Amino acid sequence: MCLSRQITSGFECETSDARFKLTDIGVTEQLLTKAIGNEYPNAQALVDAKTSFAEKSLFNTAVTYFRPQVFRNSVLDDRTVGDKSEGIKAAIDKYQGFVMELDCNNRGYEMDLGLQINGFSLQVDYTGTIEVKVYNLSDGVEVTSVNVDVVAGVVKQVPLDVLVKTQRRELKVLIGYDRETVPAYKWKMYNDCITCNKKKCGLYVYGYGAQWNEDYSGLERTGHMAGMSVDYSLICLYEKIICSNKELFGEAFLYKVGAELMVYAINSVRWNDTDLEKLQRMLAHFGDNFERLIHQAMSGIRLPSNDCYGCRSILGTKTVTP
Repeated sequence: MCLSRQITSGFECETSDARFKLTDIGVTEQLLTKAIGNEYPNAQALVDAKTSFAEKSLFNTAVTYFRPQVFRNSVLDDRTVGDKSEGIKAAIDKYQGFVMELDCNNRGYEMDLGLQINGFSLQVDYTGTIEVKVYNLSDGVEVTSVNVDVVAGVVKQVPLDVLVKTQRRELKVLIGYDRETVPAYKWKMYNDCITCNKKKCGLYVYGYGAQWNEDYSGLERTGHMAGMSVDYSLICLYEKIICSNKELFGEAFLYKVGAELMVYAINSVRWNDTDLEKLQRMLAHFGDNFERLIHQAMSGIRLPSNDCYGCRSILGTKTVTP
């Protein structure tokens, strides 16, 4: 990320020329040296750790702030695809599962997007362990794999937390398993997006059941989802928006790091009453300043009107919960 370069500790060993210094708001090396435990070798290591944590926290705050602007009338909400069906498809010597294609080519979107896979369900005529893989076909990268213990005929629900990012271009993600010895139930795929490519607004994920070779070549549609149902979300990624406006966040980030350091210090060692009251006052002061400055910074950012907005009528894959 980009915000960590906006601040520096200001300690004697630190050579950064960043504009904002922790020492300027009263966070000194001497204070933190008294507070550090065995998990940090020195005060600067503590600052580095809390700076990294605070950066992630600030990004989460920004996402919460921007989210209502983005998700109104959009197709970015959570959805589940796949419908349980009777009938079994015999095992084949190929991988089989579900393909998700995100079409955002030549749409003028300025923000990066992410396909968040929240989980999946699986029903096969097999008892044992199956390795389910998630593969980014657009980048040629295996994203993750998970071993699933299944019982024949029983629907197995598997939580998953996988984010696949794309930089304003088409994204194709496969999720499936080796069906060489695993017959699968023929779960149906419903789709109401046959003519999506003719529409000029909104983002959508086009899904279909498919099979492919072990090396992910030879992708072809099958007409069913090999006993799978996938729960996913399409989300906007704000890193570039925030980083392109990082100067607006510098002072807010300084106080956020200061607040995280005070929380650590208060809880790390036993202080006398006078020192503890001082740290608590500093924490309250840093927290108040962060809240004021972060909202001031975010209110100064205008999201591009063509980013991550959908049509008023929903496009995309029909929601069917198995």
